[in-house]
Amino acid sequence: MMMSSRLWDRLWVGKPLLCLALTLSSCLGIAFDDFGHVDRFFKQALAAFCLFFGSACLNNVQDRHGDRLLARTRGRALPLGRLCPMGVLVQALTFLVLGLAGLFRVGGGPAPCLWGLAGVVLYNGIYTPLKLRTVWAMVPGALAGAVPVAMGWSGAVGGGLPPGLWAVMALMVVWQLPHAWLVLLSQPWGEPGPFAALFRRDQLERVLLVWISLWGSCLAMFVLFKPDLAGMAAWILGGNGMGVVLFFWVRPRVPGAGAAKLGFRVLNASLVIFMAALMADGLAG
Repeated sequence: MMMSSRLWDRLWVGKPLLCLALTLSSCLGIAFDDFGHVDRFFKQALAAFCLFFGSACLNNVQDRHGDRLLARTRGRALPLGRLCPMGVLVQALTFLVLGLAGLFRVGGGPAPCLWGLAGVVLYNGIYTPLKLRTVWAMVPGALAGAVPVAMGWSGAVGGGLPPGLWAVMALMVVWQLPHAWLVLLSQPWGEPGPFAALFRRDQLERVLLVWISLWGSCLAMFVLFKPDLAGMAAWILGGNGMGVVLFFWVRPRVPGAGAAKLGFRVLNASLVIFMAALMADGLAG
């Protein structure tokens, strides 16, 4: 039973669901090629998952002291002492090396490996050490969330990124910010961190509405950046954008942090619909 629990902790310290979502987001890159290089992409997806898993393990090692201060994270394996930090660090470095080597090997050149390394530097090298110190840490954190899209394209297709792909990456950056703020709003206000020191809860909620409106507007206008988008996909993206904006502006008032948790699920669903519509359009094309 103890061995099973230890293996479970070893798995979850790498945030596998988040890694899966990031791996799927790299599908957006190849969707712009109408999945013409899908054979190479699936091999690259495995390498990308290893890279994300290693980065998440390293993130947990870096955060182990700060995690003890937050209600949302103090129950993780490292803050509770169920895992040895050095062992998790070795696990992190192993998967990082496997991921980068795999991207270099199956990606047809150094480009996907370099994009992956850039993501690790942004997330583990800049965002993680700064996130409890300054609100500006959100910038490298949001940029890191856009890297998988470019990594998918450069490994499966290669060459310069098309304008539509830059638009997808920009949308991923826009989405990252309200996503992070909803996590904050779903927790007790006043915990350690720069946002609680700089904003009142109601102020951050107003900033959130502005960014949600920007996200929804960009979704509705995405066809401008990808003119060959099929009519059905364009309608889905437009409805998605308008629907998420309407939800946040007229959403029911749930007591406590319930509204933020509900909004968190809705925003995640909006991203899934966006990715699914683009990938379906790529498969149909």
